[in-house]
Amino acid sequence: MSRVKILLFLLLTLKLSWSQTNVYRDTIPVFESNNRLLMPWAGGINFSSFTNIDLNGDGVNDIVAYDKIGGSGGRFRAYLNVGVVGESKYKHDFTHQEQFPEVSDWALFFDYDFDGKSDLFTYTPGGIKVLRTIPLGKL
Repeated sequence: MSRVKILLFLLLTLKLSWSQTNVYRDTIPVFESNNRLLMPWAGGINFSSFTNIDLNGDGVNDIVAYDKIGGSGGRFRAYLNVGVVGESKYKHDFTHQEQFPEVSDWALFFDYDFDGKSDLFTYTPGGIKVLRTIPLGKL
């Protein structure tokens, strides 16, 4: 096997093993013109819909953005509200955004069954699909 093939194999293996760990490093500070950026590792937002939802069960609304990325795919971005009473301050949260199902085209959250949990509305061929949130302990 040539050295180029071995190098490509090692790089591909490293990339796959890194992507499967889902470990993110958001503790490395990033500065622009001597100003520290607040969420440098959150990634860009291109064409998003935003919804308030209580992600961590603390009774405070957080924000979920569904960002459509070319074609019909997309990704979720989660931002936890870490502010004190009367202040909205958001922190990008990788853990919660990895827990959303794969959807396409668009995604919004509403509590359609009035159980206090926001349910996921999204596209399905020919209509709208609703993924009901099941409260913990009810599985």
